[in-house]
Amino acid sequence: MRTVNYSEILHGSAALAGLRPEDVGATEFAQFRTFHDRRLQLGWEIHRWPELCPIEPRYYRALYAAATTYAATDERYDLASGKYFQSLHATNVGNAPTTAGVENSAHWAECKNGYSASDWITGTSYAVGAQVKNPLTGLYYQCRVLHTASALFATDLATKWGLLTAFNKYIAYEQTGETAVAEYLQATDRDPRITTQGVAYPFWLSPDGAQFNLNAPNTLWLYFRIRRPTLLGDAWDTAAIYTSGHQVYYAATAGGAGNFYTANTSVAAGAWDPTEWVVVDLPYFLRGYLIEAGYADWLTSDGQGDKALVHEGLATQYLELEADKLQRQQQQVRRLQIQ
Repeated sequence: MRTVNYSEILHGSAALAGLRPEDVGATEFAQFRTFHDRRLQLGWEIHRWPELCPIEPRYYRALYAAATTYAATDERYDLASGKYFQSLHATNVGNAPTTAGVENSAHWAECKNGYSASDWITGTSYAVGAQVKNPLTGLYYQCRVLHTASALFATDLATKWGLLTAFNKYIAYEQTGETAVAEYLQATDRDPRITTQGVAYPFWLSPDGAQFNLNAPNTLWLYFRIRRPTLLGDAWDTAAIYTSGHQVYYAATAGGAGNFYTANTSVAAGAWDPTEWVVVDLPYFLRGYLIEAGYADWLTSDGQGDKALVHEGLATQYLELEADKLQRQQQQVRRLQIQ
């Protein structure tokens, strides 16, 4: 994605307001930052801009990792078998769900949308991988250890059985190692960038994310909008101590190129260390819109409503121009809705 320094946007709006870069103090900076942050959401989300809407392969759960310690009922995707499995016990580490195509039934059970098994019976010999229903609770379990059932199911439960839970097919808004999702746009069983033969699968939204029907494949190609950045940091202070995730605005020189940055670690007071910070990228194609829209909001806050309407119209024209570049000039087929 082509990006723009936030200082270009800040100084552009300020110049329209008759302010030189050196005239932008803490108060003016905070105002423009608020205006630009609000307008960034509108510009970001008004259309499926190609720079902001990638296509990525996704799983319903994270991949199994040998070094991770899993708790009971934790669910993971096993690349070797192409299946999802749930952990049968706590402190489950170093036990792969499958080995050479054979399921590790003492530690993992294949995830299913539902289970069916006979009632547990006292005195019965149960092999590893056998599944039963607890007649007292109606819950299903898988045997972890070869044994003969005791008089009470509760006696064997802690050490010999693992609870089975129904698999919920959803792609979460946030997944470890994956780009966070703002809005889900489409999901197909093949990469739509290289084939037109893919099948699109419907989904509905829940607090967990995008929910899919039981017939959806185990892996999907997700077309989505990435989350917009938020602009909320104050100017970097050499004497301040920052925690991971804290945002600041930093310009190497007064009036020079500046951007918002997010700390990727704890930052001690002292000189600026670029390895401790990640820049907040802003798309270049929204530059003109943000400059004009920021100034329009400045005018509104100053009680100059009529003048603000003029620059509001200019801001909209910038969005329409970017839409025209996509739809007419580059002949992109998706319908653009600029309001």
